[in-house]
Amino acid sequence: MLNNSNQDDDDDNNKSSLVFKNVINLSNKTFDPSVFSFLNKGLNFALAPSKIPTDDIIYNIEYGIKDLPNNVKETIRQDCVVVLRKAKPLKKNLNKVEFLALKSLRDNPDIVVLKADIGGAVVILDKLDYIHKMMDHVSSSGSYIMLKKNPIKSISKEVASTIKEDSSLLPLSRKLIESNPLTPRIYGLSKIHRHGAPLRPIVNTIGGPTYLLAKFLAQKLKPLVGRADSFIKESASFVQEWRDIKLEPGELLVSFDVVSLYIKIPIQEAIDIIDHITDEKTAKLVSLCLTSTFFRFQGEFYEKTCSVAMGSPLSPIVVRAPNLTLEVFDDAFMAQGNPSFQTQSKILKTMFYSLYATLS
Repeated sequence: MLNNSNQDDDDDNNKSSLVFKNVINLSNKTFDPSVFSFLNKGLNFALAPSKIPTDDIIYNIEYGIKDLPNNVKETIRQDCVVVLRKAKPLKKNLNKVEFLALKSLRDNPDIVVLKADIGGAVVILDKLDYIHKMMDHVSSSGSYIMLKKNPIKSISKEVASTIKEDSSLLPLSRKLIESNPLTPRIYGLSKIHRHGAPLRPIVNTIGGPTYLLAKFLAQKLKPLVGRADSFIKESASFVQEWRDIKLEPGELLVSFDVVSLYIKIPIQEAIDIIDHITDEKTAKLVSLCLTSTFFRFQGEFYEKTCSVAMGSPLSPIVVRAPNLTLEVFDDAFMAQGNPSFQTQSKILKTMFYSLYATLS
């Protein structure tokens, strides 16, 4: 919904939002229809370069083949040289009006353009509103502490030493240790389907000191996820499971929706479960990744002190790990003999003290 003091401007923006349904303006600014037209291309749209970025391509190729045998490297280099010599710049994929729209967005310091949490829509926010929402999350969620300095050197050193201590990982050390680690950053996706359009925080760990190790562990643990009897992959699976089940008189179907699931998952419980289903070494590596989450925002450094962060390759795996423990909740639910909603919530909270679930 648009909020502009000038009614004519408000009408123009409303008309544009109707035409370009994938662009949602939640800011107090008015934009030319060409801006909506450009943003309607989506945030995956890439501007065609005016010339072939040869240097960048060569750098990325060299980085990608660094661990290959020398003879294989040389073959790839020769093939790439042939391709680059024949390559021609792409045709322009923006007209003049769209390019000016892009420039107006880039030169506007008062707005932030981001992706919606669900549906892939593009959202325009006032920058101050965006910063306020992000700072409110960082300061009030109880999951972060501010650091005096960037911990990237100490964490990188710990990751490297832990991997080298494990003889089974030593041959993979070059693929698990980031040679030039980057400081992770946090950003938000707009939950436009929720009242007030809150932000879902994402910590971008790509290139960070634990990213390669977390990615390796995620692949190792992925086959173990979803084995619990109570595990349901998606809504369609739930419908299929319940298609032939009939409720008895007096029974109700209750749905628990955990609020901010990722930031409520207790790390130690998840690590204990991973230790139980794998081994102590794997659990130790997972613990290192989960307890070393940090990021930079507005020039300050923060550390995540509890729960998991969206953005790590391990997070979706770890979030599902407590499903094994939630079987205990299913047993407790049955033992209580169809308890009240309030009793169900108490049972859930005694298992995961930080969880808050809404009922429907």
